[in-house]
Amino acid sequence: ICPELFMSSAHPRVALFDERLVCVCCPTNKQLPGQLTFESYMSMRHVAVKFGRAQTPSMEERFLLEHGLKRRVEIVVQAFSMIPPMVSGTSRIASMPFRLVKYFEKILPLRIVELPLPLPAFTEAVQWPALHNSDPASLWMREVLLQEASRMISPRDAKGRRRRP
Repeated sequence: ICPELFMSSAHPRVALFDERLVCVCCPTNKQLPGQLTFESYMSMRHVAVKFGRAQTPSMEERFLLEHGLKRRVEIVVQAFSMIPPMVSGTSRIASMPFRLVKYFEKILPLRIVELPLPLPAFTEAVQWPALHNSDPASLWMREVLLQEASRMISPRDAKGRRRRP
């Protein structure tokens, strides 16, 4: 499961849900008292994600590179799930998928801030080798993933919602 734009065109895939990136930081981050401006975003210390051996940049990094922009990257990790411990208790910021931040909020104190970049939403999808297209176990797993994905609310719908006590 990963963003569709990173998937191979040589294998089948199916979309699961739409997602968006948000900025995440420690709630005690004094450098980020209110709304995140573009200038603050560019000057702050970042945790960046680069995927795999090829160090493929994230959607955020691609956007910045396309516009000739360079931010202050202090730490590079290989997965979004490695970000929360790297921002916890620090003045660093990072960008992560909204749903993943919501999961980690249950474990670590995190603060979500809207990104000051016009990044489009993206689609998370599941991909499998064409060889397993009719495999019963693969079919079952894909069906389970699709059922669970259909139960999730859109990050755009969740944006304005508050947690119930």
